[in-house]
Amino acid sequence: IALRRLGITGVPIANVENACASRSTALLQAMNAIRAGMAEITLVVGAEKMVFPDQPERVAAAFAGGTDVHDRDGVLAYIESMGGEPPGPGRSLFMDLYAAQARAHMKRFGTTQEDFARIAAKNHTHGSMNERAQYRTPLTVEQVMADKPVVFPFTRAMCAPVSDGAAAIVVCSESGLRKLGARRAVRVRACVLRSASERAADDYANHIGRRTALAAYEIAGVSGSE
Repeated sequence: IALRRLGITGVPIANVENACASRSTALLQAMNAIRAGMAEITLVVGAEKMVFPDQPERVAAAFAGGTDVHDRDGVLAYIESMGGEPPGPGRSLFMDLYAAQARAHMKRFGTTQEDFARIAAKNHTHGSMNERAQYRTPLTVEQVMADKPVVFPFTRAMCAPVSDGAAAIVVCSESGLRKLGARRAVRVRACVLRSASERAADDYANHIGRRTALAAYEIAGVSGSE
């Protein structure tokens, strides 16, 4: 529907919904189509509408949909098992999830609130240099720490903002690149999709992020230390 008015019709089109992995899942499908010889040039388009100022319940429902809506008690029990707090008003359930995981990380590895603040300050500072960034105000570690508390260890400046957005990428084979006549191209060395597996909460060796990263490093032909 979104592409019809642009004249993109008569070609294979698929809608991809995979929560926060939707964009990378779509990219992987585009790459696989090229690898299979089904296409030379593909277009990956993503868009999300999340801001409804007068309908906060819709935003809350969207966030809740990223968890098991049929086992809310189980989700809350997981948050509690990681040392987190029950969901509070005015914040998404994911902030409670992330805060619980952050607390567990702090307990296991000695990470501090200031360590998280350094990451946020770095991201805000980088965003200030991007004319298309949602927020362009550089922040110091001290400013991040002093911002409005949301749920420990996070302040507002450490949390992801709710926003609307869209992006697109053209993916092509070498022959497709020649057809486009493009002078610049970025090579995708690896794109990996993995799902979570049953593990103990403190079994970080089998964490989905670690397993996926290691698989991507192997495919790309680089080590995890590079």
